Amino acid sequence: MFLKQFKLLLKNRSMMFWSLAFPIILGTFFFMAFSNLTETEILNTFNVGVVGDSEFVEVLEEIEFIDVYELSIEKAEENLNEGNIVGYYLIEDEIELFVRYNSTSTTILKNILDTYYVYGSVFENIASETGQFEILISSNNYISDVSTENVDFTNIFFYTLIGMFCIFAGMFGINAVTLSEANMSIKGARVSVSSVNKLKYLLSTLLVSMIIMGIEFSILYIYLSVVLGIQFSNVLQLFIVSLLGCFVGISLGVLIGAVSKKDEEGKNSILTAVTMSGAFLAGMMNFQVKYHVDNNIPLLSKINPVNMITDGLLSIYYENFDRFLSNVGSLLIFSIVAIFISFLFLRRKTYDSI
Repeated sequence: MFLKQFKLLLKNRSMMFWSLAFPIILGTFFFMAFSNLTETEILNTFNVGVVGDSEFVEVLEEIEFIDVYELSIEKAEENLNEGNIVGYYLIEDEIELFVRYNSTSTTILKNILDTYYVYGSVFENIASETGQFEILISSNNYISDVSTENVDFTNIFFYTLIGMFCIFAGMFGINAVTLSEANMSIKGARVSVSSVNKLKYLLSTLLVSMIIMGIEFSILYIYLSVVLGIQFSNVLQLFIVSLLGCFVGISLGVLIGAVSKKDEEGKNSILTAVTMSGAFLAGMMNFQVKYHVDNNIPLLSKINPVNMITDGLLSIYYENFDRFLSNVGSLLIFSIVAIFISFLFLRRKTYDSI
């Protein structure tokens, strides 16, 4: 039974495409798009003028990608018009920024000025309340660097890709239910009237599905890490979350197959809609979407299986073990609930005639 199901599933070209070929193609497009994005983010050194003197000049001189020139107001205007400087700061009672046109460089200059005022105000307030301004500046006990080296925000897109890949495993769950129901397929009718134990048949199909998804994920991982050069942290934890995510996807597919009365194509359409909606909310199209959903609709994040997988992979990347365990627990609970509900629906199904 196991071997026959293995052969049947491998011959299903539609499922093989959506569960393996499609994520690889999408991952390739992501790599092509985001590699160019990363290259455009490399900052070239640019010139900025300063008219006047204050501590702000010392701050500017510490920034590596800015060359600072102290100028008179006339020289600053002349260099700005000739394009020799991107902009200039006029330091009087307040600091003003003058530019000719908007660009990435001028936006950076504006953000530097805004940040200077914000942090200056914070330090002044703390100093006025505690009288320990010098201690705040000199002490290194207040802040510790626990960040991961070579952090790349574009990795979230590949993590949502893996999350989508895992939930697409639901097609195997839908197929397993369809092949075991007499009113859904000819094979299901044959299984129902045969001496084959229906539960064993369903379990063997699900086991084969997990093995195939494990093989496919290994192929996807090798393609992303070796061919495309995407950096992943802690391969063991990555496989734990991803394979558990595949199990969640299969469980979701079984749930849709058991609850929905549509044919297999209709059930796969439901799964696709759920998967792509979940991927969008997890940040596949725009990583800021995930941030807004996590902060404004946290319940939606907790029940979104794609987000659970993505968040679990991010917790590995940022070395947050507590968050990793939390997401693993959420995935287990989701799969157990889905299987339990599916079992309630499947055991109640009877047929008047076949």
